Amino acid sequence: MTPNSQFDAVISISPSLWWDSDWLVLKSAELLPAKRAKPLRWFLSMASEPNEMASAFAAQIKQLQDGLGANSTGNASKQLHWFYKHFPDETHDSTPLVGNIEALKTLFAGWNAVPEIAVMPLKDLKHFYRQKSAEFGYDFPLFAQQYNVYGLKATYEQKTAWGVEILPEGTRAFPNSEVLWDSLATAYDLDGQLEQAIQASDKAVLLAKQTDSVFLNEILSQAKRLQSQAKK
Repeated sequence: MTPNSQFDAVISISPSLWWDSDWLVLKSAELLPAKRAKPLRWFLSMASEPNEMASAFAAQIKQLQDGLGANSTGNASKQLHWFYKHFPDETHDSTPLVGNIEALKTLFAGWNAVPEIAVMPLKDLKHFYRQKSAEFGYDFPLFAQQYNVYGLKATYEQKTAWGVEILPEGTRAFPNSEVLWDSLATAYDLDGQLEQAIQASDKAVLLAKQTDSVFLNEILSQAKRLQSQAKK
């Protein structure tokens, strides 16, 4: 709950909030309106624990409802998103098993590292993930799979100029990815840049052989096809 800590998402599984006369509940009330550089997402759950465990948890939920509303609306402008769930059929020992799974599903609902988004140029792609970073409070740099999927998607949907923009940046970020180099060869080929396609394919073959890649046969097949084109 402390603003701007290293944690941007918190999971509380059957928390013992009753210690020291509900000190944690009282302290959290002071932190609810705190300004935060990044949004905090908090998931709380309670199993079948009785007495002070249940009463302190109920007090915490009421405090959140009174201070922030019934539950998180999903509005990215909100600085504290909170969620809770009761597991009446679980025990203090079993709740972590189901609670953590439910918490992760809830905290990151709607997040997909490679969502079905429209074909777009590199600058718009980066803007899309910057928006996601603002929403979730984490930086989401593009990784190899994203470069590969979006680069090929653009290429196959007749936006080859975008493909040969996205994939080269991918190979710069992940120079040892034989898959990215092979995809770049595909993009260059479909963009009518055969010489660059062969160069990218040669790099893919070299890396695939060095790592005994499971994609070696496919990469060799494309290399052979490109070399045949060059001889025509």
